[in-house]
Amino acid sequence: MVVRHYWLIPAMSTHLIYGPNKAHFDEQSLTIYESAGFTQAEADQAAATVLMFVIGAAQGQAAQAAWQAHLRRNGADADKELQGITAEMLAIAQTLPRLRVRVDSAAITPPGDPFEFGLQTLLAGLESRIHSPTSSAP
Repeated sequence: MVVRHYWLIPAMSTHLIYGPNKAHFDEQSLTIYESAGFTQAEADQAAATVLMFVIGAAQGQAAQAAWQAHLRRNGADADKELQGITAEMLAIAQTLPRLRVRVDSAAITPPGDPFEFGLQTLLAGLESRIHSPTSSAP
């Protein structure tokens, strides 16, 4: 949704966006976390953490969609622009040892979906808090 409506993230930083659908989403999220064993305070923290992760992950894709829309509006050649930016990024990466290894080995993009990896890692961390005897809300 955020990629299709790339203006949403900047709007969220300047406007309070809350309505019945967001309230129902929040209610369902809290129900899931509390049913999993989180206290009310922990459920609030877990829901906020996952939402922040999703928004952060979507921000890059939304920025790219906004950039492409900007290029289209201005009649620019998106492929040419992307090639130029990619060449600049690769030149910068070549100056740093860990990034240079990845560029040289053509491993710029790790296998799998980074969003899926991050979300699964985050959820596994939340799950481990449920089962931890010392679990408590921050």
